[in-house]
Amino acid sequence: MKKLIIIASIMLAAVSCDIIGESSSQRDSRMKDESIWLVRSYIVLPASYTDFLLLVDDYLQAPEGQKDSSIYSEVRKALFKGDGESWLVEGFGILDTRGKSLHDPGTVWKLDFKDSYYQIDIEGFSFECVAEDLWSVVASDDNVTAVKYGDEGVLTVAAFGERKTPDGYDCSFRTEGEFKVILDKEERHRCQWIKGKFVHSVGRGNDVLETCEAEYQGDEYPAVFKLVK
Repeated sequence: MKKLIIIASIMLAAVSCDIIGESSSQRDSRMKDESIWLVRSYIVLPASYTDFLLLVDDYLQAPEGQKDSSIYSEVRKALFKGDGESWLVEGFGILDTRGKSLHDPGTVWKLDFKDSYYQIDIEGFSFECVAEDLWSVVASDDNVTAVKYGDEGVLTVAAFGERKTPDGYDCSFRTEGEFKVILDKEERHRCQWIKGKFVHSVGRGNDVLETCEAEYQGDEYPAVFKLVK
């Protein structure tokens, strides 16, 4: 996870150049890198964090005799009690559970990034149980990701939102259709496979300068990529 965050922050710095005056190949590369960064920030991270925090919740709700199970070995290594209902989750940040189960509709958990290597321009996420097998994840910049569990651990993820690029452009993004995520069975917070269509555009105000459509089929790099404006 630490390596993923570092890569994402490097990529963010790499795509902060000005799109006006770029050649077509430069814009192509820039938009592709932005798509990868957005997918990691608003799809992969919310999905993987939701999955891991649900495991944390299972651990917290488990009877004392079951907390030693090998299923929770990763949680036991990462979780440290803080003040009140807060916990330090090593490699993640400070977690406030409010003393409730994330499996219960209406419950909200908040995760604040505290480690210095979190340089992705997002300060944390709030996780809300909306209904059975459905969670809403809201980033600190108010962008929203929905995470729904399906058969055999396949997650269907939908994301949409708006943000400013480092160089001041308006960026909007969304998933189209079903975007699927499968996580590693051994280390549940690690992404193993993704598939879906992701669209994002950049511009100034009402003027759209460039739009990117990217198809992801297997890993975190688009298999099919095109600029449509």
